[in-house]
Amino acid sequence: ETMSFTASQIAGAEIELAKLGFRRDEIKSIVEDVARLSVVGGGSVEDSAALTAQTLNAFNLSVSDSDDVVSALGVSTAKTAASFETLRQGANQVFNTANAFGLKLEETLALVGALKDVGLSDSVATTATRNILLNLSDDTGKLRTALKGLGVKDVKGLDGIVGSLKTLRAAN
Repeated sequence: ETMSFTASQIAGAEIELAKLGFRRDEIKSIVEDVARLSVVGGGSVEDSAALTAQTLNAFNLSVSDSDDVVSALGVSTAKTAASFETLRQGANQVFNTANAFGLKLEETLALVGALKDVGLSDSVATTATRNILLNLSDDTGKLRTALKGLGVKDVKGLDGIVGSLKTLRAAN
């Protein structure tokens, strides 16, 4: 696959990466992955740089993980109704919360993608994902209290989220 970007576009991507705290050597090693995300995901190379950097930062990943991050983001746009814009909103609204909850990037993308697949808008899908995670994290909140009443003691990972929501649905 051939990627063609202007020097100005690549410089813009490098500036975005620098703004988000990446060093020159890190920027050099990540810029090709960023360009690939731009082609696959449909965003500008500058926006792809910001999304890649935000994702790495939110999930406490290193630059050496950029290829895997870009692949996961690209697969999400190819296999779900999530668009590049959905992922950008996810990076802003969901990724830090998901990491704090213990979800991996791929699990987070699957959850957001599933909500997009049922027809939710970008903002509703990302806000709902964040709210689900926050509510599952709040031991004294209504959702956790209801789940505890149904015998669900702990919710870990995507399987735990799906299982707990199925339990709640079956009880209602």
